[in-house]
Amino acid sequence: MIPGFNISLEEKALADKLKELRITTGISQKELAEALSVSIQTITSIEGHKRAASLPLLRSYSIYFNLNLSTFFNDTIDSTENSLNYESEIENIKNKLINILPVQIPCYSHRELYNPKFPKLKAIAYALRTGDYYSKRGKDLYMIQVQTNNLYPEVLANDRIVVDPTVEVDTGIGIVYRKNHKRDHFNNEDGAMIIRFEKTQSGQILFANNFTKNHLQTPIKRELKENEYKGMVIQIIRPVLVKGINSTYKDLPIGQA
Repeated sequence: MIPGFNISLEEKALADKLKELRITTGISQKELAEALSVSIQTITSIEGHKRAASLPLLRSYSIYFNLNLSTFFNDTIDSTENSLNYESEIENIKNKLINILPVQIPCYSHRELYNPKFPKLKAIAYALRTGDYYSKRGKDLYMIQVQTNNLYPEVLANDRIVVDPTVEVDTGIGIVYRKNHKRDHFNNEDGAMIIRFEKTQSGQILFANNFTKNHLQTPIKRELKENEYKGMVIQIIRPVLVKGINSTYKDLPIGQA
């Protein structure tokens, strides 16, 4: 046994089950080690109760022997404080999966988003995003299809912006909905507005876009009112223009279309 290292009775029982599985299937330690891409010392140490089997190694066992992972834990692990502690390893695996699994984020038209004329607004598209932030907050995020250059050059028409409504309002680009605020360029309809927020030293929140009034050179800044704030923009996704030739292929053999 490795000096200073002790394994529990449950870990020994698990090792015996792995050894029994190998022997009953007629596989040598060397063959098993090669199949699992580990050293033969790893197999002998586990079967000799000198080390515990790790969760990734148990997964390799389950794949190789075509068994459910839970099979190895039947009658070997109790629910007391002395049971095997795989919680941390399982949590690490979950965190890795979170970073690679895609999350659907609904995309809306900012002309219609929050507009009372569309009480049952449906997404016009969905975007699949990966990464820790998106995977953990995917249900809270939404995306807006930008329809005008009202915040040029930061945001352009046809951009898609990802919005997090749970982020506290601060200086930056965000979304507001102004009730009863008519917009001539959208047939006097309400909807979400993409604007710049400015947080003053006194904590006051002002917002503005690029539109001016009465030929003034600077945009009109307004004070943010209650329930107008709808979130901060956390990402801008800009489509890439690809120029080429559109061709139609006729009479392709079946299976090559």
